[in-house]
Amino acid sequence: MVRKNSFRLNWMGKLIILYVLVMGILLMIQIHYIIPYIRNRELETKKVYQEEIADNLSRELEDDLARIEGRLLKMITQPEFLNNDIEKQTKTITWLKDVSNAFSDIFIMDSEGYYIAGTAGDDLSKYQTISYSDQLFFSIPFVQGKTCCGYPEYRSSAGHIICSLNIPIQSDTGERTGVLSSLVILNDLVSRVKDYELTEGTIITLVDTEGTVIASSNIDLFSLEDGPLSLNYSKHHPCVQNVMEGKGGAYEHAYNGIPYFSCSSILESNGWGVIVETPMDIMMAEINTMSKILWMINIILFIFALFFLIVFSRQIDRDREKAEENLKHLSLYDSLTGLYNRYYFEEELKRLDTARQIPISIAMGDLNSLKLVNDTFGHEKGDMLLKRIAGLIKDSFRSEDIVARWGGDEFSVILPRTSKITTEEIISRIREKCRNTNKDEIPLSISIGVATKESPDQDIHTVIGEAEDNMYRNKLLEKDSITHSLISSLETSLFEKSHETREHTDNLNELVLKLGRKLKLSESGLDELSLLSRLHNIGKVAIPEKILQKKGKLTMRDWDTIKKHPVIGSNICSSSPLLSHIANAVLCHHEWWDGSGYPKGLKGNKIPMISRVIAIVDAYDAMIHERSYKKKMTIEEAVQELKVCAGTQFDPGLVETFIDIIENK
Repeated sequence: MVRKNSFRLNWMGKLIILYVLVMGILLMIQIHYIIPYIRNRELETKKVYQEEIADNLSRELEDDLARIEGRLLKMITQPEFLNNDIEKQTKTITWLKDVSNAFSDIFIMDSEGYYIAGTAGDDLSKYQTISYSDQLFFSIPFVQGKTCCGYPEYRSSAGHIICSLNIPIQSDTGERTGVLSSLVILNDLVSRVKDYELTEGTIITLVDTEGTVIASSNIDLFSLEDGPLSLNYSKHHPCVQNVMEGKGGAYEHAYNGIPYFSCSSILESNGWGVIVETPMDIMMAEINTMSKILWMINIILFIFALFFLIVFSRQIDRDREKAEENLKHLSLYDSLTGLYNRYYFEEELKRLDTARQIPISIAMGDLNSLKLVNDTFGHEKGDMLLKRIAGLIKDSFRSEDIVARWGGDEFSVILPRTSKITTEEIISRIREKCRNTNKDEIPLSISIGVATKESPDQDIHTVIGEAEDNMYRNKLLEKDSITHSLISSLETSLFEKSHETREHTDNLNELVLKLGRKLKLSESGLDELSLLSRLHNIGKVAIPEKILQKKGKLTMRDWDTIKKHPVIGSNICSSSPLLSHIANAVLCHHEWWDGSGYPKGLKGNKIPMISRVIAIVDAYDAMIHERSYKKKMTIEEAVQELKVCAGTQFDPGLVETFIDIIENK
């Protein structure tokens, strides 16, 4: 006992050492690979998110400016601009300024760069004597034919941040006649940048091609002095320099000694750039916190795992002992029925085969019709049948008797110190219990043979052989009775679970015999026809009752299930010598004359004649009797329906003969 405990302690110690080594290796892998990988992935995710902010905001600002530019482009296509009508042009630009909050002022310049019209009122006169032809805001649109946007400034009197947006004006002949110069109010655009939802520490800046800050999330431009915006750090900030060079992208850099991750997105319409930047220490703060949490989780998991390993080491031993018990149980017992298995039976036979146990009786049993049940209802029902008979046998014998499953559908029992007479009495009780199940859906039936070792000179295996011979003799004598009993039970079950009735079966039998005699069938042919009228739908016993009793419309899956019943019925009949001669007729009773029936798609005379007869008479009787799912037809309506289906569903010759019987009844 001490040695056994010592062995378990050594085993547990080795497991703990192995576990600690594995955890150590895992921790090293996490230190060198996993945690750095997670840090890098998280950092890349944050960088991608920051780039998406820059791209999304640049698209939003691009759309805002495009809408404003679109209004101006639409305006200069009006007749007054194409015809160079200055008076009407003035009215149009004045109207646009009044109805829109997007413009501070709008001016019209002629081909020489002089202001000739505008919305500035009396202030316009001071611009009319000066030519601005040498200025970029005139020369770019007029000479190059391109839109020019720039020159941001702050006008404190109106509280506006504005920029110049200049578009070439063309006549109806395509000749440039001047420039439409507008001062666009950027307040909404500035507010969009300033109020953009950001993580703490992230800054958004909008700069123009000259490096001037037009909007920023951390600078209040409305508090600056009146005049052109002069907040310019292009000489110091690499991101702004990239925007001035028309470059976008993402990169890490240092500004004033602080590491940043920055990304910029260029507006295609005017070259302005959206810059989004975050100090690296802020970006890494959350990642570093996550790394620390991972470390703590790993350490806690290691401590808990070690603790539970020690605490539940005894549970491992208990589970192992339980597993050994289960293996032992499986080696001695049959897993399906719970009875002893053949190995245990043979070991006990060796132990009990002694003189002091004489007389030793052996009972051998064979469950009847298991194959028929498996073929009809499936192996699950067959397994249930085995369990039922096993329980009945076990309850019928004494606790000291060895009841075992010999194999398949066979059972064996050792009865020590038991005479043959006593054993026969027990067997009689088993047979009586089986007879009491005749009204069950699947009645129990078992053939049993008995033999007894009454002297030490007898070989016990010879006794077993004798018991088996008696069992097979009993099975042979009762075979027809057993099969008839099961078939009757199945027929009763069919009446209970489907729309089939005994009245329908009787009517069907009477009509098919009349038609059979009219066809001059032999007596054996009439017997087959009569038997088929009772059992043609026997396969429906294996169809779920919820489908057979369904009141609503059947689904395609329901029909597929129902269409299996001819095959099942054929298998049932094939399993009995008394019924095997009608098995093919049962299989074919849903075949159609034109070959569109099931299950084999037979056509014409290839369908057995008695199957064709049953198909006609069964349909006729169903039509003239009311069912829960349909109303009955009159005889005349049913006859007409048979005529309609003759040549497609039914044999036309047999239909004609049958109608003659009905009409002359």
